[in-house]
This record gives sequence, C-alpha cells and structure tokens, in this order.
Amino acid sequence: MKKQFHLLKNSLMQGIDPHHLSLTFLFAVLVGLIPVWGVSSIILTFLAIRFQLNLVLIQFISWLMIPLQFISMYFFFQLGNEWMGEQSKPIDWAMFKAVWKKGFIETLYFIYQMHVNAFLLWLGMSVLAGLLFYPILKWVFSKFKKR
Repeated sequence: MKKQFHLLKNSLMQGIDPHHLSLTFLFAVLVGLIPVWGVSSIILTFLAIRFQLNLVLIQFISWLMIPLQFISMYFFFQLGNEWMGEQSKPIDWAMFKAVWKKGFIETLYFIYQMHVNAFLLWLGMSVLAGLLFYPILKWVFSKFKKR
C-alpha cells in the first residue's frame, strides 16, 4: 500500500517546476483546442511522456477544454476555409445538404478538406500562441513558486 501511495504521489508531483508547469498548461490548452475531435488525449500523452510533464494534470486540463473545443471547431472550420480560399459562405446545414447532393465521395472530400484547413489554421495559431504565452506562464508560475 505504501509503494502504491508513493507511486501516485510521484505521478501527481511530476513537473512541478515553473518550466514544466508552463509547458503542461500550454500544451493542454492548445492541443485541447485542436479541431480534430478525439486525438488530443493521444497527442498529449505523447507530449507528457516526451517532455516529462505531469500526465494527470495535462489530461485533466484537456478534458476541461472539451466544451471550448466544440465551440472553437466551428470557427476553425469557417476561418480555415476562408483562409485557404475554399469558400466564403458560412458553414451551415443548408451548405451540407447542397454538398451531400453532389454525392458521398464529394461529401467525404469536403469534410476532409474542412478538417485539413482547420488543422493548418490551428497549427499556425497555436505555434504563435505558444511562443507568446510560454514566457508569460513561466513568469506567473515562477512568482507562485516563490510564495
């Protein structure tokens, strides 16, 4: 029982310094907003193991981001399509019905293209946000560490 307690305690205390906490929060929020549903947990598990981050905390924050992920998906799809020059019409039910009338393969290609455009936009924005917010988060967590 004591061995399991120490194992749990070590897993919860991993990555408590300001650098690792900043990366944990930054990765969890940015990857938590990825416009491809269902892949964030896999990506965050890989990042947590690779950078020795707190796996429990990174997954918890990611799960808290799920409502925002669904909300942001619409905007990433819309802006991604406009950014790539695909369409300027809003994404709505009538547009999907019009695409569906073209056929199943065309509908799948349209959905695939929407995801690719949204992912590329998310990737660019997340890199910029990461470069901007990492020093801020590190400074904030270093202030909390001193207390």
